[in-house]
Amino acid sequence: MAPTGLPLQHAAQLLQFLPHLTRWTRDLVSQVSAGLDLSLRQYAALRAIQEGARSATDLARRWQVTPAVVTGVIDRLERRGLVRRAADPKDRRRLYLALTAKGLEMSRSVDDKLTGALAEHLAVAAPSDLLALGRTLAVLERALGPGEPDAVAPPARNEGPGAGIDKTARRRPPRHGEAGTRPRRLSRRVIR
Repeated sequence: MAPTGLPLQHAAQLLQFLPHLTRWTRDLVSQVSAGLDLSLRQYAALRAIQEGARSATDLARRWQVTPAVVTGVIDRLERRGLVRRAADPKDRRRLYLALTAKGLEMSRSVDDKLTGALAEHLAVAAPSDLLALGRTLAVLERALGPGEPDAVAPPARNEGPGAGIDKTARRRPPRHGEAGTRPRRLSRRVIR
């Protein structure tokens, strides 16, 4: 059964708001990283690596883009000394991504500036509105949060493929609109 009423109305409002939030974030990243020449996509890559993305493939999955797009972003960050590629100690054929000390410092600095700027905008809201916003964000986190399939940790080295994964989870994921499903994560598309 397709959602109706308030869920449908709020979903439409959220989708209308996302481009504004993306534009605001992009502009603010440019502003707070003045002199650092950091794009929104580069900042997003630094954040993703800081949060556990270990390869260009991980980033490509998160952003739903081709690995070539991610490779270009990583190449630029590596040339600037913000990211390094290193051989995986368990499999030398694979490279993993890590932030350098400079990359971690820049990521945290931009995070702090973005959080502070957003907090300034929110400070004018009434306390009751801020409480309502907190509840709304909690609803969004539950509905769209980190339950994405690419966030599942790979099996330990001595386990075979699919070890520890429920067999039903390997079936084709249900399409949006089928019974018992929820919409796809919206946050993946915001970064583009």
